[in-house]
Order: sequence, then structure tokens, then C-alpha cells
Amino acid sequence: MPSIWLQRIALFLSLNWIFWQNYFNELPSDIGDGIMHYFISNAVWSDPINLLDHWGKPFYILMSCAFTILGMNGVVFFNMLTFALTVWVGWKIIDHLKIAEVWKVGLPFLLVLTPEYAVTMLSALTEPLFSLVFLTATLFFLQKKWALFAIFMGILPFCRSEGQLAWILAVAILAFYRQWKTIPFLALPFVIYGIAGWFALGDFMWYFNQSPYSMGNDIYGRGTWAHYFISYKNYLGNHGLVLLVLSFITLPFFIFKRKGTKDEWFFMVMSSGMFFAILAAHVIFWAKGLNGSMGLTRITTQALPSLLIVCFLLLDRFEQLNVLRKPLYPSLVILVGLSLYSFKRLKTYQDFTLMQMAIVNGSKKLNQDQALLPGKFFYHHPLFAINMGFNSNRPDDRSAFVWFRPYEEAKARMNDGDYVVWDGLFGPQEMGVAFQTLQSDSNFILLREYPSLGPFDINGLYLFQKVPAKYKQENGAIQSSVISSEVIQFQKGTNEFGNNIIEFSPEDPSGFYHLTFSKSAPVILTLSDQAHFVYETQPIDSLKTFDFYHQKGSELSVYIWNNNKVEMDSMTVKVEQIQKSYPKPYKP
Repeated sequence: MPSIWLQRIALFLSLNWIFWQNYFNELPSDIGDGIMHYFISNAVWSDPINLLDHWGKPFYILMSCAFTILGMNGVVFFNMLTFALTVWVGWKIIDHLKIAEVWKVGLPFLLVLTPEYAVTMLSALTEPLFSLVFLTATLFFLQKKWALFAIFMGILPFCRSEGQLAWILAVAILAFYRQWKTIPFLALPFVIYGIAGWFALGDFMWYFNQSPYSMGNDIYGRGTWAHYFISYKNYLGNHGLVLLVLSFITLPFFIFKRKGTKDEWFFMVMSSGMFFAILAAHVIFWAKGLNGSMGLTRITTQALPSLLIVCFLLLDRFEQLNVLRKPLYPSLVILVGLSLYSFKRLKTYQDFTLMQMAIVNGSKKLNQDQALLPGKFFYHHPLFAINMGFNSNRPDDRSAFVWFRPYEEAKARMNDGDYVVWDGLFGPQEMGVAFQTLQSDSNFILLREYPSLGPFDINGLYLFQKVPAKYKQENGAIQSSVISSEVIQFQKGTNEFGNNIIEFSPEDPSGFYHLTFSKSAPVILTLSDQAHFVYETQPIDSLKTFDFYHQKGSELSVYIWNNNKVEMDSMTVKVEQIQKSYPKPYKP
């Protein structure tokens, strides 16, 4: 079989993997930024000013907006095209550098097998496009197409903010090659976007003056210096680490044997330099609590394709590996092995967690009841928005749905009758308000709750409404009634396990439950799933009653754990299923 067909099959299988991964996933792989970038690109059709949304990345918006007409699947299709072009450009570079063709077969597999590179292709994230533009710029460098090299390097800051590093690299390279007349081409994308900003925003320097990253990590905190190195599997994978280590081992040979040309050296410095510069910048940002870093490791995949080709180059020039220049049999082994491995990993990146399930189901129910809930919705979680079928970046939706931060600002803008959609993830973080704060506020009542089984006391989706204090006093209480009851008797004993109170299968309906214990005991009440993941434990010696929620779709065991194997007296546990009645919405 000719080598070219092995390469095409490798690319086809990798694209096939992305397609089926997206087909099986119940949610986008990134439910935060991955949805918000989609909203911004999609809103271009109703409000073109979104083309200059700094946080949404202007060049990404320009390239992807046509695909958003097909929804989130259209964005994944755009990423599949981006991936195919990335691999094709990578092959062009491998040919130009005269690297063994076996590496052309491995390139698409090595990319999709890198967890967070694969994740970025399965939602509206900007890293894949950055990878393509940067890799294309390096190809133009090798081909000595200096104007195109400068223009593409100049585009990078409009793909992601880390592209500002590319300007520094490009100026240094163009100066070394004495391409003084080409340097102004580097500024061409900035001038074009600056003129657009001048007309649309009244600010030629909007790229710098309206940066969304001029902030600390107040809501995200900070981490350790080691975080990105410990998490290498996310953005390199074990296969990437092995390639990188082997490349460092062969680097002295490359240096002392003078195997590299000047162009190859600059290609390596530029490609690996971009990767390690991005890595170093975010190590500092996360350790110092700067620029809203969050410690996201997917950021580092932006120059991963370029780094892999640098590794290929170093290994190819190592004489002891010249056997790899016979591409057929090694390529076939890599093709079969990696394809089987990649399909084995199908449907591993996006698990539909119980909290996400609660948010999705709650949003869909609120969407059905929207006619009964007049007023604005102040929210933060993108899953709520996409399942309500709206996009707050579109002018028509802004009158009814408001994405906001922080809570105090939103409260001042809200009228009586408006709603706060609080969730267990973004509520205490981006919104900056605890559930208990809203619950105890004299101007808010709880209208709906869609809890999630999970490791937090309050976890799921909750709908609060702003009301006059008098209305809350008179109408704001939640009424509870018992719809079923059972008493379970436990005998004396020292059994560590086996004291089951109640078990739920995924098919059992959702419901609230109230437990009453006849006496205290030196044992622990435990809630866990069938995989023995413990959600919550409570010592019964300080507990008389306990309330919990079972979410349909989850397996749940509620039992008494006699962890110290003490003599436990006989006791009874009363199990009551509770039905809640919520206040009627306030109508101004």
C-alpha cells in the first residue's frame, strides 16, 4: 500500500473519531467558554458588532460565524475542517523538511489522542484555529514567503491573546533575515481591525484599551507553580512526553553533528519557543493569580502541532532511527495500533454529570413554563441559556435574558418580578453569591429547584424571583407534604456495612426524602452511588433528621456505616418522601 494512502486513512479515521465523539456526547466538551464562543459567533448575524468582540476572539468569530447557522454541530464541523487543514499543513512542513513519512501517518493520531487537544475540537473553543494559523505561518517561513508569514503571525493576536507573543518572535526572525520591508505586514491585521474598531467603537486602539483580561483572579483564585507540569497528560499526553524526552536526548547529536540548516534551527526555535512561552506565561499567571487564568491546561495545546513536528525533525535526524525512513511497515503498525486505541477511547471526554443533568433538565422545564414566568432572567451558566433556546449576545434576546456578574450589580438593575437563575457551579463563583444569601434575602423567593445529587449541599439549578419584602412575608414559604412513609428497623449488632436504609436505581423518579432517627448512635449516615463514590456523610450521634434528594438517572445508596464496628443498639429510621409546593410567581 503506498504511503500516501496510509496517511489519508489515518486522517480519515481521526476525523471519523471526532465525528462519532461529537455524535455520542450529550453536551459540548466545554460547557463554559465552549458555549459562550458559539453564542458570540452566532450573534454576528443579528448584531455585526460581535465581530469585534475581544473576548470572543475576532478572527475566530469571522471564520466560524457561518458554521454557527447549523448550531453547535456546525462549530464542530468547522473544527473538523480546521483539524484536517492543520494535518495537511503539517504534512507540507514534513515534506519540506524531508522528514520520514512515517511521522505523517502518526501526526493526526497523536493530536486526537492528546486529551485536551481533542476536547477543544468538540465545542466552540479557539485553540484549534490558533494552531492552524501558527502552523501555516511557520510553513510560509520555510517557503520564504515573507509577507504571508508576517500577515499570519499578525493575525494570531486576533485568534487568541497569546498571539501577542508571536509578534515578538516574528519581528526577531524578520530582523535576522533582514526582511525590513516585510515587518510592516505584521501590523496589517492590527491596522485593519483598528480601522474597523474606529468606525464601530470609536477607538482605533480598542484591542489594547478594551482587553477583557485586565483583571486578577479574584473569583478563580491561584494555584501552585507545579500545576501545569503535574497536569502534562492533559496537553501533551504520555505519547507527547515520550516524544519530547527523546527529542531532548537527540538534541546534542543534532547540534554537534551540525545536522540542521539555518531555516530548520529557526523553525525549531519558533515552534518550540511558542509552545514553551505560552506554557511559561500561564504557569506564572496561575501561580500569581493574574489574568483570570483558572489554571486551564488546554491553553497549552495552541502550539502542540508545531511542537510535535519539531520532535519529528529531531528524531528523524538521529542516525540510529534511520530505519523509520522505510515507511510501509512501521506506518502500518502505527496506523493499526493507534486507530484501535483511539476508538477504544471513544466517548470518554464528556461525561454527563449529575449537576449538568440537573441544569439541563431544569432549563428545559423552565423553557416549557416560560409563558407563566414573565420578567427578565438574570443568569450565568451557558447550559441554562442554550437549553432555554436563547443567546444573550443577540439584541432580541437581551430584553428577556441577562448574563451578569457580580450579584450586587445585578440586584441593583433588577425590577420586582425579575429572576435570578442560580446554579451550583457559576452561582457562588462568577455570580459571587451564595445560595443561602439569596434564600435569606427579604427580596427573593425560591420559585423552582432542580437539585443534583452531588458532593455539595446545594448543587443544581434554582430559580429565585425578586419580590417586595411584604410579598415574601405573606406568600414566600415553600409548603411540604408527606406522600409516602416507611419505618425501617435495625437490630443490635456490630456490622460495618449492610445496614441499608434505601436504594435507588437510575429509573426511579426524582424526589425529596426526609429521614428521622429514633436515637443517636456512634455511626455514620452515608450517601453513595453504586461505584461507592461517597457524596455525603453525617455522624448520627449529632443527627436527628436528615433531608436528601434523589435525582432520576442516578444510582444512590443510603445506609448506616458502622465504621468503628461498635455495638449499635436497635433503632428505627423513618423514611418519608416529600412533595414540595412552591410560591406562585409575583406579578407586578
